[in-house]
Amino acid sequence: MQNTRRLNPVKFILAFLLTIAMIFGSTQMAPVTNASSNAKIVVMLNLQDVTDFAAFDKQMATLKSKGVYGVEVDMWWNHFEPAQGEYDWSYYKNLFTHIQDAGLKISPIFSFHQCGGNVGDTCNYPIPTWVWDLDDKEQMQFKSESGYYDKEYIAPWYDKAVNLYDGAFQSFAANMTEFKTSFEKFHIGLGPAGELRYPSYNFADGWQYPDNGYFQAYSEAAVADFQSKMEQKYTDIDALNTAWGTSLTSFSEVQPPANGDDFYSSGDYKKPYGVDFLTWYQGTLENHFTSIITKAHADLDTEFGVPLSAKVPGIHWQYSNPDAPHSAEHATGLYDYSRLLDLYKANNVDLTFTMLEMTNQANGNGEAPNYSKPQTLIDEVSQLAVDKGITLEGENALPVGNAEDYQTIYNVVNKYNYDIFTLLRMQDVVQANGQPTKLLDPFVTTLTLGELPKQHVSMNIYDPEADPVNARVFIVGNSNSIGSWNPANAVPAEYLGNGYWQVNMDLKATSTYEFKAIRKDAANTTIWGADPNLTWTVPYIPGGTAVFKADVQKSDQDNTHKHYITGDVVLGGSAQTDITVSLTDENGNVLTAAYGDEKQSDYGSYGLIANADNASRAHYYFEVPRGTYTLKVVNGDHSVQTTVVANSQTLSGEKLIDKVPDLYALAVTKKSFSTTAGVTATVNVAQTPIGIDVANKVVIFMLMDGNKPVGINAVGASGSAAQDVSTFFNVTGGNYKLKVFVVDNYNISSTTDIGNVLAEPLVLQNKN
Repeated sequence: MQNTRRLNPVKFILAFLLTIAMIFGSTQMAPVTNASSNAKIVVMLNLQDVTDFAAFDKQMATLKSKGVYGVEVDMWWNHFEPAQGEYDWSYYKNLFTHIQDAGLKISPIFSFHQCGGNVGDTCNYPIPTWVWDLDDKEQMQFKSESGYYDKEYIAPWYDKAVNLYDGAFQSFAANMTEFKTSFEKFHIGLGPAGELRYPSYNFADGWQYPDNGYFQAYSEAAVADFQSKMEQKYTDIDALNTAWGTSLTSFSEVQPPANGDDFYSSGDYKKPYGVDFLTWYQGTLENHFTSIITKAHADLDTEFGVPLSAKVPGIHWQYSNPDAPHSAEHATGLYDYSRLLDLYKANNVDLTFTMLEMTNQANGNGEAPNYSKPQTLIDEVSQLAVDKGITLEGENALPVGNAEDYQTIYNVVNKYNYDIFTLLRMQDVVQANGQPTKLLDPFVTTLTLGELPKQHVSMNIYDPEADPVNARVFIVGNSNSIGSWNPANAVPAEYLGNGYWQVNMDLKATSTYEFKAIRKDAANTTIWGADPNLTWTVPYIPGGTAVFKADVQKSDQDNTHKHYITGDVVLGGSAQTDITVSLTDENGNVLTAAYGDEKQSDYGSYGLIANADNASRAHYYFEVPRGTYTLKVVNGDHSVQTTVVANSQTLSGEKLIDKVPDLYALAVTKKSFSTTAGVTATVNVAQTPIGIDVANKVVIFMLMDGNKPVGINAVGASGSAAQDVSTFFNVTGGNYKLKVFVVDNYNISSTTDIGNVLAEPLVLQNKN
């Protein structure tokens, strides 16, 4: 059974043994002015309603001071029309006043779709309940080929819905004139998530990425419309039969595809029947678009005189599937982009397109099973819009966590002359207290200047065996700024005394560098530091200094320092008392320690004892010379062995630490992870070779928004056999990842009682 609750983020702390430390400082930075990109920079507000307007004012002031042009605001239907014909704009009037006072432009979104509605959601704004009382679900709701009814948005076959939207536009125009000078653009929501599409990819309907999704043409209203449109086209059933190669007796026998997968595997999608179906399917969205946009222009243009925009989603998976090309796009209703964009041009509507942060390379370059080519699709749609003279606006689809992704966005915005880029969402760049996150300045700088911001860094190397005359220290690595691995171009370090060296320079913020510390003697001979290379992702600290520290020694320092092989065995409970650990060198010499042993060899000490910080862990240690060893851990009838190479170059006092990864009773591995529609994940939990039979265990999925815990799902598991465990959080808009723990018990009423950890914790995020 799955238990869900909110988590106090300060209650859960994990500790890690680090050999490299990064220390940060912080100061303010002057606003960035638009330098090379003409795109306006906009930030979309968070999904949740604003309740603390004093804090909100600080957030708006921060955005304005950093060069942000405006904000987008979802106006939820159940907020402004709680009862039919009874409009209440008071919340949005108050919100707009605060935004206007900050000097930011406002782009309202007419959000006629549902947001949330499940445990763990960041908002719960369903379509007003009175809407569904107007008619039955066969007329008003989407119905998929699986029989699932969807209530995210009123289905386009319910023509009377246009009158509802018309009433909202008219009421808005009558009540919001005081903000007309602050409005930049009106975004018209035209489907699920505010996008012009069908809800074809819905986890509640059993969809899983990267499946192509389900057609939504199976309600009585949809089928009747398909039949009617085919009768209008062919007039006579014989003409239809000739075209389709069928033997139908009447138009009432015309049906949408019975199975979407068969529709493609049979090749029907490219036959006259398939072309007719897909053309009608998109055509329904086109008619829906035209009827609503016509009302919006009539109601809003005269009073406000600002552009209208409508969003087309970036459906990038199954794009290059040779057997079912573009099938995911087709399921959402996107069949002919050129014809669709002709409609945008004819109706004077700006195009908002998504996923500008995505690249082909990061999504498998179009290979199976995803067949994903987001970059190619972005280029295709953007170029069509440019060719047709349509104004473009862009968004990211997933949270953006580094400046490299901002660079990708800039490249698209600059190449196709996007008018606006809107970042989803504010929480990623401004904290609740109004302070900028580390991403705000890289976002604005990159979107305006087209390059990653510079960060001043201090790289600190401890090398007691170097000296300022006979063994000077340099940094050399994988970029031009640090010598491109050419010692002749290495960056010299300044000697600070007592074995400490320092390099001060500028590097690109949020970029990852790989490098070594080297020595050059009096004859300029290069002595390379030992493997492995050092790596560092440079943090962004506006106006401050990012600091890197490491102990780096020569590759022959083993002659003067002992190696210290160490690690923990984590079995939980008292099981660790039954284990023994042995270490065998290349000559067959063996050191063996049972639990509680602390012994002495000819070379140094070794033993197996309780971890000083956690008695449920058994801690082993062996002082040995440099070399290759076989480490064996025995637990009753179970055992595991691994090869350990004692070659560390990281000093701790007089010892060179060779840390072996912890050995656990269980292993948890990733099966799947997605943030496409909510956060879903499946992991596999299995017994390790030294694992004991843990009859009952709990898999804890901790939902993180950036580095902030925001929720927990605890899923019970039993038995010793390997098993898959899944979870789902119905959330949107955050920078989400999951931390996964396996424990032997979990008290849901406590934020600290999680029992013994039985597996190496796992982090699931979009880049792992």
